[in-house]
Amino acid sequence: MSDTAPWVNPPQRDKKLRARKAERAARRAEFWGRRRDQARAEGPEAVAQFEWDRARASLERLNEPARSTAFEALARAVEIVREKHGQ
Repeated sequence: MSDTAPWVNPPQRDKKLRARKAERAARRAEFWGRRRDQARAEGPEAVAQFEWDRARASLERLNEPARSTAFEALARAVEIVREKHGQ
């Protein structure tokens, strides 16, 4: 048996998986925060379009039963906003 086999000497990782995931989540949050700030600079319609596109992309990644339920919930939320802020 070799002393250099991976099951004898497991690789030493510089960062644990938890730390890498936390860093990735922080980078994604910073990215989306910058995009939202750019949309705010353009006006309320740009913010609404940005948020809608982001929500739709997230919902399309879901599996089918969860996707249809999530789209129904989003439609209800839009209807509530329409009723509350409509003229």
